[in-house]
Amino acid sequence: MHKDPQDYRRFKECFDRNDSPRALDKVEWQYDTGFADELLVNVAVEPTPTDEEIAAIYAVFPVPFSLQGQAVKAAQSLDTMTDTRHQGKGLFKKLAQQVYTRCREGNYRLVYGFPNGNSAYAFFNRLGWKEVAEVPFMIAPLRTKYFLQRLPVLKHLAAVLPDIQWRGKKSVPSVYKEGIRPIERFDEQAETLWKKFAANIPLAVTRNAQYLNWRFLQKPGEKYEMRGYWEKGVLTGYVIYVVKEKHGGRIGYLMELITDPAQPACGDALLRTALNDMVAQKADACLAWNFAHSPNNALHKQNGFYPMPPKLRPIELHFGVLAMQAEDEPLLAEEKNWYLSYCDSDTV
Repeated sequence: MHKDPQDYRRFKECFDRNDSPRALDKVEWQYDTGFADELLVNVAVEPTPTDEEIAAIYAVFPVPFSLQGQAVKAAQSLDTMTDTRHQGKGLFKKLAQQVYTRCREGNYRLVYGFPNGNSAYAFFNRLGWKEVAEVPFMIAPLRTKYFLQRLPVLKHLAAVLPDIQWRGKKSVPSVYKEGIRPIERFDEQAETLWKKFAANIPLAVTRNAQYLNWRFLQKPGEKYEMRGYWEKGVLTGYVIYVVKEKHGGRIGYLMELITDPAQPACGDALLRTALNDMVAQKADACLAWNFAHSPNNALHKQNGFYPMPPKLRPIELHFGVLAMQAEDEPLLAEEKNWYLSYCDSDTV
C-alpha cells in the first residue's frame, strides 16, 4: 500500500464491507503523519472485474519514541482486518510478519499496541508479542447514576434516586487560575517540558511538538480542550481533555497531564481546572490511563481518581509489545519502564 488516495479509499472500503466503517479523512490522517516517509501497511489484494479490492490488512504507524533517553524508531500496531470472504487463509499472520520484517530492515526497535479481548490471543500466541500489562484504567466519579446503573446490587436504585453530582467544583489557587489559558499550538516549550517530565521514564512515545499537534490539533472531527500554565513566559504544565457521549454516559477523558516535576502544585491546578470544566459539562465520570509508578500518579489520586474495577471498564484492553531486537525484550516487557496516557490511545 502507498500514500495514495486510491489506496486509502480501498483501505476504507475493506473496513466498511466488514461492519467497521472508517472515515476517509481519518484514515489519511492516521497514516500520513509526517513522522516517517515509509507507510508500514501490508495488504492482500483480490482482483475484481473492474478494479481490485483489499482482502486483508495489517498496519502499524511510526511514532517518535524515547528508549532510555535515546530517540529510536518505533511503531504502534493499529489496524487489522481480514475480509469475511477471505478468512481461514492465514493472511493475518502472513501480513503481520511481513510488516515486522520491514520494521527490522528499517531499524525499528519495537512495535507495541493495545489488543482488545477478541484479538489478544492472536497477538500473544501467534505473533510472539509479550504482554506488558492490562491497560491501566483509572476513573474519577463525577455523578451517581452512571455508577448505580453498572453495579448489579445497586442497579435498581438508579431508576428511583436522583442523579446527584458526586464531585463539586474544586477551588483553583488564584495564582494559577489567572495564568492558565488555552494552548493554540504546541511549540519547542512543550518539548523542553516533556524532557523534564520524562527524565526518569525509560520507555514512552515522545510528546514533542510535531506529535502533539498531529494528535490533538490535526485529527479530523475532534475538538480537544488544551490548557497550559506559563510562569514568566515559560510553559510549566499542560492538560488535555475531552468530553464525549460514549459507553452509555457522558464521559470525560483525561488525555494528557504533563508538568514540571519541581512544580506539582501547577499540575494539581491544571487537573482541577479540567475536572471543574467536566463537572460544568455534566460529565458522569472522567477516565484516564495511568500506571501507579507514573510521575503524575499522585496528582491523579489526590484529585479523586481510582483504579477502575474490571466490571466498570468500557472495554477489555491489553498492552503488549514485540521487540525487534532480542536483547531489548527484558526492558520492553517490564511494566514499570513504561509511561502511558490516553494520548497513546487510537480510539479517543
